[in-house]
Amino acid sequence: MAFTILFAGIFGTFILLGWRFRENTHTSGWLYAGKNIPGWLSGLSTAATTIGGSATIVLAHMVYHHGPSGLLIDLPIGIGLLVFGLFFARTLRNSGADTLAHYLELQYGKMVGRISAIFIVLVELTWFGLLIKSFTLFLPSDFFLQGNSAIIAAGLCFLLYIFLSGQRGVFYTDILQAAIMVGGFITLAVVMFTAESTYTPQHVPQSLETAKQLAFFIMMFLSGLTGPDVSSRALYSRNVASARQGLVFGGILKISISLTIGYIAWKSLTVLPALTNSYLLFPTIIDTVFSSPFDALLRIMFLLVMISSADTVLMTAVTTLNRDLFRHALSLNVLKFASLVMGISGILLALYFSDILDMMKTAYTFYAAGPAMLVLYAFLGLRARPWAAALTMTVSGALALLLELSSQELVNPVLAAIGFNIFLFQVMRSFAHRRGIS
Repeated sequence: MAFTILFAGIFGTFILLGWRFRENTHTSGWLYAGKNIPGWLSGLSTAATTIGGSATIVLAHMVYHHGPSGLLIDLPIGIGLLVFGLFFARTLRNSGADTLAHYLELQYGKMVGRISAIFIVLVELTWFGLLIKSFTLFLPSDFFLQGNSAIIAAGLCFLLYIFLSGQRGVFYTDILQAAIMVGGFITLAVVMFTAESTYTPQHVPQSLETAKQLAFFIMMFLSGLTGPDVSSRALYSRNVASARQGLVFGGILKISISLTIGYIAWKSLTVLPALTNSYLLFPTIIDTVFSSPFDALLRIMFLLVMISSADTVLMTAVTTLNRDLFRHALSLNVLKFASLVMGISGILLALYFSDILDMMKTAYTFYAAGPAMLVLYAFLGLRARPWAAALTMTVSGALALLLELSSQELVNPVLAAIGFNIFLFQVMRSFAHRRGIS
């Protein structure tokens, strides 16, 4: 009963906030929040955006099985944010871009902008589905929604307040989400620190292979450095200083929360009995250690973790669709309808994938080998002909997706696809330079 009341209260609050910050007249306000977000709010929003499903369910699962090396599934995002803020925030914010795909268009031409926009929309929808699927793991067993019905209901709740408020509402709901998340993780860490180690671990965590450690670091670092969601937080900040402050502040919070989650997962080896499903580590801690109403409060906190990323990725997809694929041709009402259609597509992806880790790796690998590397090249001032940049991004992204979805284990998809990307990009640049091809 306590959880049901809190669940209704939280989503009711979000819908009211969506109504409070609703945008009915200006497409730019609904999409870009007026590009006037202060640094502190940008930082909270950046942290709330990056602390999603991978920072809770998957990170805890990886540390539980692989010890400190499991941190590489999430910690490098925070490092990437710090590097982004310290060295490249000015480059992106001063470019005049509205989206990350628009930035690539300014650097490499319209063809690259359009292709990267398709990449980004597909990845964002997959991330949205990942977060919706993660959301359902924190619903108590006696809640009236379970399984696919919970996935559908959760997705529709997200869509409703996004439909009303757009980007500005997402920023302001992130304040509430970030505050509750930080408080919840601190509470869990303190409880686990003071808990007695009464169990002998049933398994010894095995460190990840070197190749997998390197692949996870590169993949997640690129997500923090070049991700379309975190880039949107910089692009819609008030100025360069706000963008830099937001990214650095968000990076510090991200690293702190990642380390906190890693500690909780590591300590659980001796505080909890052996888990048959380590994706349920946090729900198990909540059920084992806390009683009502605190268990309900913590479950709500984890639901907010998922919401804080899901709303941002969906808005990024819609913004990219309008700016880079339809060239601002869509009216506000059409955009709102498009957000519903795209959200439903993400829900269908959540229903399709059976494993959260597989879904996450597919999205991150596809993005890292495609647009992410091209953004990095642009940040570093490496230029290429439009056709060369487009070919490199498309072929490398397709290779990454093919390797990730196949059952082969001979090569690591991330290392192979990114290595191929670097090689092909350099070859194309050299070929075009020698031939004088435009």
